[in-house]
Amino acid sequence: MKRILKIIGLIIGGLLLAVVLGAVVLFLITGGDYRIPATVTDDLSLPAIDIHGIRLHAETFGSPGNPVVVVLHGGPGSDAAFRVSRLCPGKSSEGCPGGTGIPE
Repeated sequence: MKRILKIIGLIIGGLLLAVVLGAVVLFLITGGDYRIPATVTDDLSLPAIDIHGIRLHAETFGSPGNPVVVVLHGGPGSDAAFRVSRLCPGKSSEGCPGGTGIPE
């Protein structure tokens, strides 16, 4: 029984050591000066619009005489859910008028 516990302990210890070494290697090889692009709240020279007190990045293309197409997208996290929670407290995006996440 002690031999089995020793083998299991060695396996777990080896796995933990491999994970720690892997993390250190990844940290070292990915180190560098990675600049995060400025957001509209950090750089006021970026094109933006304010909707209900929330500043959003905005770009316009094409001729003003053509039909308007609005494209909205979320970020890599839960930022869209955060905006909905601020715009329509206690509701999902479907709970806001028009299902847009923006109250009328």
